[in-house]
Parts: sequence; C-alpha cells; structure tokens
Amino acid sequence: MGKAEHIVRSAKGDGASNDEVMTPPYLLETIERVLGPIGLDPCSHPKSVVRSTTAIMLPKYASAVAQFARRTVYADGLQVVWRGHGLVFSNPPYSSPLMELFLTKALTDGDENVLLVPSRTGNVYWPKTAGLADVEVRLPRVKHLGEKTHAPFAQWLLYFGDRVEEAMGLGVLGDVRVHPRHLRYAKSPPWRLTQGRP
Repeated sequence: MGKAEHIVRSAKGDGASNDEVMTPPYLLETIERVLGPIGLDPCSHPKSVVRSTTAIMLPKYASAVAQFARRTVYADGLQVVWRGHGLVFSNPPYSSPLMELFLTKALTDGDENVLLVPSRTGNVYWPKTAGLADVEVRLPRVKHLGEKTHAPFAQWLLYFGDRVEEAMGLGVLGDVRVHPRHLRYAKSPPWRLTQGRP
C-alpha cells in the first residue's frame, strides 16, 4: 500500500478523526506576517484557507480546487519534494504513523517548514523529530476552522529553518522555545525563551 492510500485509509476510519482539521486564519495570518508568504501546503484540503503558491491535495479530492492557492497538485504530500518552494506550512494528519512521517519529512526536506501539530511530547518519535525543531511555539488550545469547540489538547507550531530570530516573532501566539543550538538568540535561561503571552 502506498503512502497516499494509507493516508486515505487512515482518514476514513482507524480512529483518526483528527486527520482533517482546518487551520484557523489567525494562525496563518501571523505566520505570513512573521515569515512571509507560504510557498507550499503539502496537506491541503478543499476546505483549507491556506494561501499558498502550491497546494498538494490527495487524489481523492481531484474534483476540488484549493480555493486560496495559485496552483493545485493532486498527490501525496509526503511524496512531493518540499525543497525549492520557500516557506512550507503543513497541518498534517494527527494520526500515527502519519504525524511521525510528516515530522521526519520536515526535518529532511524543504527550505523552511512550519507545522501545526498536537503536543505529543511523550511519544517515542517526538525527541528525534519535533524535539529538533529550531523554534517551538506552545499554543493555547486552538479552535480549528469549522469546529464548534477548541481542541481538547495542546498544540505546537514547529519551525525548522535558518531564520530563527524572525521565527521567534511567532511568540505573539504563545510561549516560544528556541533549540539549544540557537542559544545566541536567547536572552533568558537556556532552551526556554518566552515571548508574547504572559
């Protein structure tokens, strides 16, 4: 079974009800204000409001067009090369093993990546994937677009890239953590730099 087929199957019924949640506009507006335009959304959906140059949608959505993207490609976002698109934003499927696959992809492909992910710091894959993000922003509970209530779990915006100082500007959304290898940017105790909300 290919990864795209797995994603479709996972989204249909293995308990993966969180695989199709839409990013709220205020998060996207802040990302664009701090880091600039989004070049690629590898996890697009017909209901997505991500403004990007290219949107990748699973083939099962072939009759739909990403309403806020200049170009829509129907493929598996894990199979597409992210490098060369500039800023990549993804709100990947939250089920296992898909979350780990997208986090690994963010580490190994793309010029700079921002991912919206649930806080799963206890999972075995977290330290070797999300834990290596250059900048982490711990968000208050997020109310996803179209949902009636806030998510029942904490979420993170993870930034992988070289523009650490700029990415720290995402701190207007929550608590910012800078990876220890970037301590030159931290003006407070190692690893934790909090900006934005008290």
